[in-house]
Amino acid sequence: MLAVPEWVWPSAIDWVWLLLLGLLGGIAQVLVTRAWRLAPAAVLAPFDYAGIVLAVLRCDQRPGDLAGGNGVHRTTVTRWVREVVGLLAARAPRLDRALKKIARTGERVAESYCWTAR
Repeated sequence: MLAVPEWVWPSAIDWVWLLLLGLLGGIAQVLVTRAWRLAPAAVLAPFDYAGIVLAVLRCDQRPGDLAGGNGVHRTTVTRWVREVVGLLAARAPRLDRALKKIARTGERVAESYCWTAR
């Protein structure tokens, strides 16, 4: 109710964007549903898991919040994140050096910044 006095009607171009987003979102949902019907779960599941890891790395959600909503345990999400960071560090020497420097200080990589800040 607090936003009602500040309400501004969308302009014509805003309505076009809203309709386009709604249409594209609906099409995407139909395509994802069709993919899950046609492809084996083992092929599609890694994409869901990658989305979970990326959400944690971007600090969008805490591992426990994502785990509960996706039917996995918090420690599983934490392990996935550590594995992804390790894989990235193996491919990027500067990231590997930064991770080793952080480890020497006794901190954890993502947890110290993202997960305890909320």
